[in-house]
Amino acid sequence: MESDKINSHTANQTVNYSVQWVDEATRGVLDQMEIMIIENDSSPRRKSIKAATVDLDILIELSSLAPNSTLMKISIQYPEDQKNKTTANEIFYKTRQFLLSNKRPE
Repeated sequence: MESDKINSHTANQTVNYSVQWVDEATRGVLDQMEIMIIENDSSPRRKSIKAATVDLDILIELSSLAPNSTLMKISIQYPEDQKNKTTANEIFYKTRQFLLSNKRPE
C-alpha cells in the first residue's frame, strides 16, 4: 500500500504592525477564507495559530521584531498532488489588506 506523501511550503514576511494587531487581522482573514482555527497560543511577543482546511494543515507564527514590526511565518502542509503556494500568498495578501483598511486599535 502506497502512502500519500506530504509536502510543505514555508514563507516569511515582515509587517509593520504589532504582534497583537497582526494576530487579530490574521484570525479575521482565516475566518473570511473559511479556514478553521484549531489552536491559538500566545505570549506577549509571540503568537501561534494552527489552522486547517479539508486538505491543508496551516501553522502561522507571529514574532515581534520591534513594537510595531512583526515577522509572519506561514507553514502549510498539503498532499503531494497540490504543490502550490497560493494559500500562503493569499493569507499574506489578505492580512496586509485587512491591516491597511482597518484602523489600528489604540
